[in-house]
Amino acid sequence: MVNFFLIFSLLINLLLILLVTKISYSKGGIAYIFYKLRLTSKRPSGIITSGLPTPYYEQRASHFEILPNEDNGIIFVGDSIIDGCEWSELLQNSNIKNRGIISDSTEGILNRIDKTLEAKPKKIFIMIGINDLSSGSPLDLIVSNYNRIIERIKAQSPLTEIYIHSVLPTNDIYYKGNATNDKIKALNEQLQTVANKYGLTYIDVFSKVLDNNGRLDERYSNDGVHLLGKGYLVWENIIAKYIN
Repeated sequence: MVNFFLIFSLLINLLLILLVTKISYSKGGIAYIFYKLRLTSKRPSGIITSGLPTPYYEQRASHFEILPNEDNGIIFVGDSIIDGCEWSELLQNSNIKNRGIISDSTEGILNRIDKTLEAKPKKIFIMIGINDLSSGSPLDLIVSNYNRIIERIKAQSPLTEIYIHSVLPTNDIYYKGNATNDKIKALNEQLQTVANKYGLTYIDVFSKVLDNNGRLDERYSNDGVHLLGKGYLVWENIIAKYIN
């Protein structure tokens, strides 16, 4: 009888652990757990109001706020996929500034774009949206935020050239979140429409990193979402002509 209750207790504990793991993974993994353990948080201006305001996000956003403005800047704005590349070295252009932040969303870009526009940058390259999809944001809200971002840029820095990147595909062998490739394709179609509406350049990276099964190619990613070095080399070949 004692053994029965011991085994039953172990099984219940195991099920609870599996449940907590599943929930935390769907919300953002370890970062989500750390966030929930933080009972208080001082959020600097520009922090996202939806999604996951991680400590890294706060650190990075506050860092951008104190950086000096420079003329002729070429700004890359976005989430972890932008954040994860040394763009100025990859594209051999010291005017390139990386303003990507892990976990960012379209709302996050809206909340921090004003600082980026103070310098009246020459060009802005935008890739954002996968975290919106991951958090369950509806397509029309994401597209509305894109329109607001573009209108904000045009109003505050009308000579800035704006480039809209497609959102990258995912690989569901590794990635089990809400941002499925069907949803990403639907968003990219809308982003292309937005680009046409404002006369902007739409840059298709999505189709260039797919494998034969329509997933993010394993040669370019080891987690089904983020890029390895070879993936960024593909990206470089696509956008080099827009930089110079």
